[in-house]
This record gives sequence, structure tokens and C-alpha cells, in this order.
Amino acid sequence: MYGRIIEEIIKESNGRLQIENIIVQAGQKVVWKGIHSDHGEVVLKLGDYNIRIEQEYEIIQSIKNENFPKIYDFQNRRGIFYILEEYIPNGSLSDIKNKILYQSEEKIIELLKDIVIQMTPIWEKNIVHRDLKPANILIRENGTPVVIDFGIAKKEERNITKIYGVTPKTLIYAPPEQYNEIKKDMIDLRTDFYSLGIIALELILGHHPFFINGEFLEDKFLNCEYEFNKTVSDDFKKLISKLANKKIYKRFRNSKIFYEFLLDMEGNYYEN
Repeated sequence: MYGRIIEEIIKESNGRLQIENIIVQAGQKVVWKGIHSDHGEVVLKLGDYNIRIEQEYEIIQSIKNENFPKIYDFQNRRGIFYILEEYIPNGSLSDIKNKILYQSEEKIIELLKDIVIQMTPIWEKNIVHRDLKPANILIRENGTPVVIDFGIAKKEERNITKIYGVTPKTLIYAPPEQYNEIKKDMIDLRTDFYSLGIIALELILGHHPFFINGEFLEDKFLNCEYEFNKTVSDDFKKLISKLANKKIYKRFRNSKIFYEFLLDMEGNYYEN
């Protein structure tokens, strides 16, 4: 897939770009890892979903933030878009080695704080990621999280649902307003808050809250019911209730309130 375009890109780089291997192939998007003489390790993304690839580029370029991958090139070739960007080698939050780093409440709070700082400029532009999950949170070697894959993000002025006919999401991290098409107009930044709540739960529990011994608990998923370990603090339970809540109006209203709550929790940990 995309072999001819890859050959063109390599040829036009005049030897500066070398492609090593495919690291992701999902749907109409393929991601290669490579080496560029000017930029070091890079990833090359190509995809047929033009609007999604273009949107990811536009979003990252609109936010001048070092927490996002650096983008070195973006082109449209015969209806195929490609992005050349920085490679982040430490893997994602879905990797066991990175999950182990975030098994304590304190570490999860640090992670959430960093993500809120990174995502706030995005949310302030009325953009909702809509697919926050461990695989879309890369971890730099210094521990800084990097949110990626804004290809299905919702923007006020561009509604992908109208183009593709359904609301994109990864089901097990999606709140009711995403998997219930009737409520899709309710999607806002609190949709991302819910996903972060499920991620935090997964980290503290050591498994996804709606999967036990490999079995998907559909009723608990639909009703957003989950159980905590005995060691989980009341503050952490309250945090989750304000994130992974079935009722959208019970979640944090904005990122400022969310972040201040995290700061208060952090202060309590230091006091204890």
C-alpha cells in the first residue's frame, strides 16, 4: 500500500530519508519508521482519509507546544496526504513498561496534569480529541506524555460525522454521548475527560475497568459501573466520579477546574 508514493518521497529526499519498517497499519492509514539525516528518527504517515490526516496536521500546527510531535513536512499527492514527523521512541501508555510507571495515585495525578496542560490549548479552540486511549499517549524518555492521533477530533467548523456518517471512537474508552448516536451533539471537552477517567482507572486497577479476566462486562460498561481496590483513596474516587461519569453534567465543567482539582489532590499527598 502506497508503495509508489513512498518511492517518490525517498527519491526526492536525495538520500536524506531512509525507510526502515511499518510500525502501524490500521484502516486506511499506514505509519513507517525511518531515519532522516536532518531530523534523526522520524515517522512517515500516509492515509486515504484525507480530511483526518489534514485535520491532525492543522491541529498540531495551530498549537505551538513542545509536548506535541514536531512536524517536518506535510504534502498532498494525488489525494494521498502524508506527514513526516518526529519519532518518539519510548512507546505508548499501552506498553507494559510504561504502565508500570503509573501505578500509584501520585504518578497518575502527575500524568493527568501533564495531559491537561497539553490539551487545554486544544480544548480552548473547541476541539475535542474523541479518541483518548493509552495507545494514543506516547511517553517521552523524560516521562512527559505526548497525545497523538487527532485524526477523528471534533472541530466546530468541521464535523467529520457528517462526512463519514458515524461518530468515530474507540468503544471501551468512549462515554455514552459517543456510542449513542442520539446524543452525539453533546460531545465536548467533557467527552475527553471521561476517556481520561477510564485511563486513570485502568492504571490504578491494573486492568481495564470493564474487562475482568479477559471478559468484557457489557452491562457495567453501558451503566458505567466500576469497582475500586481497597487501597484507593477517597480523593481518587472523587476524581474518577468527576471524570468517568455516565452523566456528562456531573463531570468537570472545564479544564481549569479539572487542573485545580489535581493540584489540590497533589497537595494532599504531600501533606500526608
